[in-house]
Amino acid sequence: MKADPPPSHHSPLDIAFAAIFLLVAAVLSWKPLSDVDLGWHLAGGLWMLDSSSIVRTDPFSAEAAPWISYSWAFEIVIAQLYRLGGFQLLQIAQSICILMLMLSLIELLWAARVRALDCVPPSAQRVCCEALALGFGTLLTAPIWHLRPQLVSCVFFAYLLALRERNRLTAVRMLVLTVVWANVHVYWPLVPAVLALESLAPAPFPVRLRRIGLSAACVAAAIVATPYGFDTVSVLFEYAFSHGTAYELIYEFQPLSAKLWLMSGLVIVLVFLLVVTLRTVAKSETPGALLLLLALLGAGVRRIKFIPLLGVSSIPTLSEAILPSLVGRGCQANDDKLKHPASPRELRRLVIASVALIVVAIATIRPAPPLPEKYETLLDLVGNLHIAKENAPLEPSIILNDFNDGGWLALAIYLRGDATPQFRTSIDGRTLVQGAERLQQYRVFQTLGTGWEAVIEDWQPNLAILPSGARHVQELSTTFSARKEALIYRDWTLLSFPGRSPQAESAAQR
Repeated sequence: MKADPPPSHHSPLDIAFAAIFLLVAAVLSWKPLSDVDLGWHLAGGLWMLDSSSIVRTDPFSAEAAPWISYSWAFEIVIAQLYRLGGFQLLQIAQSICILMLMLSLIELLWAARVRALDCVPPSAQRVCCEALALGFGTLLTAPIWHLRPQLVSCVFFAYLLALRERNRLTAVRMLVLTVVWANVHVYWPLVPAVLALESLAPAPFPVRLRRIGLSAACVAAAIVATPYGFDTVSVLFEYAFSHGTAYELIYEFQPLSAKLWLMSGLVIVLVFLLVVTLRTVAKSETPGALLLLLALLGAGVRRIKFIPLLGVSSIPTLSEAILPSLVGRGCQANDDKLKHPASPRELRRLVIASVALIVVAIATIRPAPPLPEKYETLLDLVGNLHIAKENAPLEPSIILNDFNDGGWLALAIYLRGDATPQFRTSIDGRTLVQGAERLQQYRVFQTLGTGWEAVIEDWQPNLAILPSGARHVQELSTTFSARKEALIYRDWTLLSFPGRSPQAESAAQR
């Protein structure tokens, strides 16, 4: 591999636009913990902490279906943070992760500049092009600005591409990154993929062979260094190819459509720019970098969950190939004002101004509560339920109509601290991707009212909690003469089934 290029110098304009992007990220990152998957991750992490073991079967599903928790390390970390500081600390962790993503995107941008300019101070026009590229990529990553392992994956991916731009894909770095990433999120195959694609670049055969060998070594390291062994790899194929029904039910697996107008518009603009500047891009980008960008473009159009990865990978190409070729020679010339790095005095002024902006912004925005009202209400509702157990023939049950909220229901039940589970859920959502029978069950519930009736007949529940306004609330009330409790929230409806099992009594008060 080539020797590392000398370190680049950053002008005051560099630092100014970086501070602005960090300021925007700091303000937008302070928001409630509204991600639907956080309930699953936190419940799983708490279970692993309490049991001192790794999840092998889903402890929150009715059937205890097999489960590969590919984000187990992330789940344990957020569970420990929750134990230390509750949802408030998790909200802070969410903001920190979003700021880390922004920092990694800025580092990727500057790493791409090193490759393109060989450390020549950039012109003002080029810095503006870079700011546009960073803004474009940031908008595409915005959908995953939540406390979730996918956000951490985007940070790792930006770091990986920055190493590629700086020619620092060393064996130690790649193996360490793979091992950490494989225990945090399912996107770890991007490491061996980038290494394999880099073997397409013009280089002596031994160098290309070493890159392919390192790619294979990273896959082996992921298998050896994760608690699930070979299942870490095998589950990827099931996750990606085996359950087309899940892709129809889960929002993230939907194809790009006109309903997502901003995201669709940005992708269309990117495709247009690639077509217009294809000759320039082909000359300036390595074959591996171009193939990776095109692959993520196709994946993002087919499954919107890959759009954030497309946003990360588009930044180097936009900043150093597409936009400069459109702007023209102004990007190649050096502005006299930018020929020297910032002096210590200028740096101090910029830092002070940036900190002042952040302090003013944080002081003027309205503080966001840690949880949205919907999930705070669910935790309160389930936590305060008391079940009359006298002469109870069967355990009580909770039925949830929407698997997207199933994780928060599982968390609410777990936080009750019952010695033995008092509730069962007919839809857990967690095993949808890895359990074909769960898909069939969910499809029946969604399309046929008899699906709910079958569950009622089989389980004979004491009560049911459903989202208010759900289509099955009326069906359950009519078919089984369910009586609505006095406790009815804006987002949730509690139903009991007197005459079929002991009456559920609620001690929750408003």
